[in-house]
Amino acid sequence: MFRPNYFLGCLSENFSEYSWSNGEKTRYATIAQPGDYCVTVVDENRCVAYACAHIDSSTAPFPVLRGPDSLCTRKEARITISQTFPQYIWNTFDKSSSLLIDSGGLYCVTVTATNGCKGTDCIYVETKQPGYAIVHDTACFDSEYFYLGKTYKVPGSYEVFLNKNNYNNCDSIVLLELSAFRKINIIDTIISPDLGSGNGSISVLATGGVSQLKYKWNTGQTTPFISQLIAGKYTLTITDGKACVIVLEFVVSLQTDNHEWLDRPSFKIIPNPSSQFQTVTMLTSAEPGTYEISIWDFTGKKLERQIIELNSANNQIPLGSLPEYGMFIIKLENINSKKSAHQKIIRYVQ
Repeated sequence: MFRPNYFLGCLSENFSEYSWSNGEKTRYATIAQPGDYCVTVVDENRCVAYACAHIDSSTAPFPVLRGPDSLCTRKEARITISQTFPQYIWNTFDKSSSLLIDSGGLYCVTVTATNGCKGTDCIYVETKQPGYAIVHDTACFDSEYFYLGKTYKVPGSYEVFLNKNNYNNCDSIVLLELSAFRKINIIDTIISPDLGSGNGSISVLATGGVSQLKYKWNTGQTTPFISQLIAGKYTLTITDGKACVIVLEFVVSLQTDNHEWLDRPSFKIIPNPSSQFQTVTMLTSAEPGTYEISIWDFTGKKLERQIIELNSANNQIPLGSLPEYGMFIIKLENINSKKSAHQKIIRYVQ
């Protein structure tokens, strides 16, 4: 068998002189051609020995790699070999008959044939980058955003993959960043029953959204407070400045005992919530006597107080001195018995 740069050598180390038929004088001879090679050796006693070896010719393997010329990032491809060999070693240290790759670069394999000879082949795979873009947009909270044929929930962050649509025929990635306008929130709702004469009412306090909020009841009214309602269902649609919408449904009950709703609590504020331009009235069925009406903020600070005399049931007391904006507590207390009731009141700027 012949392999280029094949080494011949003497097994013993006790010779003092070497003389090869190709002219070399060392223990080992390097040959580049097949043929007969002989060596004459002399030991320390000046004894001479002679030996020859025949080197046959053998063909080295010639592997041929097959694979892509280029590869898009985030994609995979496989490099194969045209022939089958007993052994493989890649420059990635893999030892399989083919190589799975997920990036570009130079890939080489060295194979060993059945005759022990080795051969190497390499292939270069170009790296191609995907397209990349960022899209920002804002829409109504909890709405569905339509983008390139699909819907996405707002708010949210999404990766959108577009198949082979950029200049080098690779996929594109779009980072879709969806923000939401301020959500419309209902802070409080007060529903007063119909006492049998179509005198029910609904009062709603909404915040958030994009100014300004618009109200539309199924009755046609356009304020957050509606009154003179008979028992039944009522629908309110609130729309903000960005056309974001919430729809609410309320039920006004029928109550024929005119005093029951006034006893729990012992007074009622109408309307509530109210704007700075509306006249606010306290309705109470408290027993006659001297009472203090006080207004408190939510830190426990008393803001206003007044003393009133109640001489009969179902008194209607105008409340003239109220803060223009915010949430407050109104307290009604009997000066003598110290019995009291309190209720939250909401004021908003119109």
